[in-house]
Amino acid sequence: MQAIILVGGLGTRLRSIVSDVPKPMAEIVNKPFVEYVLDGLQEAGITEVIFAVGYKGAAFEEYFGNGDMWGIKLKYVYEDEPLGTAGAIKNAVTLITGSYVLVLNGDTYYELDYKKFIEFCTEKNADMGIALRRVSDVSRYSKVAVDNDLIVGFNEKTEIDEAGGINGGVYLLKTALVNEITDGVVSLEKTMIPQWICEKRKIVGTISDTYFIDIGIPEDYFKFISDVSKNIAFNKKQLREQGEHLIQQRLNATSTQFLIWKDRMKKYLRDVYGVQSDEYKEFVNEKFIPQSVNCKDDYREVIIDYCNEKILEICSRYLRD
Repeated sequence: MQAIILVGGLGTRLRSIVSDVPKPMAEIVNKPFVEYVLDGLQEAGITEVIFAVGYKGAAFEEYFGNGDMWGIKLKYVYEDEPLGTAGAIKNAVTLITGSYVLVLNGDTYYELDYKKFIEFCTEKNADMGIALRRVSDVSRYSKVAVDNDLIVGFNEKTEIDEAGGINGGVYLLKTALVNEITDGVVSLEKTMIPQWICEKRKIVGTISDTYFIDIGIPEDYFKFISDVSKNIAFNKKQLREQGEHLIQQRLNATSTQFLIWKDRMKKYLRDVYGVQSDEYKEFVNEKFIPQSVNCKDDYREVIIDYCNEKILEICSRYLRD
């Protein structure tokens, strides 16, 4: 299964806080926001992700490359001007190889069971599926109306204070439906979904109340930083897994990606475990590491093994119960 992550927005509401990179590349505890989204897809078994990029789009390709460091195949499709959410999906249609494609907003993090969501939609042979988020008061948002799993109203304004579902920013679309999107600047939420509902297309919705956040405004950006930090502070198992994941990324890193990896590992050890510079230099220093980038494969493997041994040694020291 492929997924498209929409990361082409201008991010104007967050620019006062994050001005030098696209919003989905905003740093959240040592890594870009969108990497948390990518990690969730990789864990769900998604094998290929297409980044639909626009504003400062090269930053994504420079950081993620072909995806080897994350164990997932990555591709990029650029838009010369903002095409809207539906327009960005249509712009990527030539890269879609299956009958369905998963689509996600790149500035939204939703702890969704993607496998169950995909199964739910495909078993119903839906033209489109939308992952909804349960909220206690839909009057604060735009309501999504559902009748027997079918979505019959989308982004409806209401003044009634009641619980219900809102758009979670995760979709599953038939490729045939993507082909029907009008070329040019088109909104998925404002144009295509309401149009498809009017045309009686089979659009289904499933609702969940798991963790959800959109970092579109500074308050929520800082909230996600706080939430991730708290989770890291109290979940040592996750810390170990994060360190092991970084080690695996090192094994898959290209020469260009190696410098990114080195910086991420340094931040990880410093911010999470309090490792000081002198300890870090035991295995990552100015003289030793640069030689490993272009050295022969056999020598490079020795250096990798040495780095991994030191990483595990320091991690175990700082993770003692």
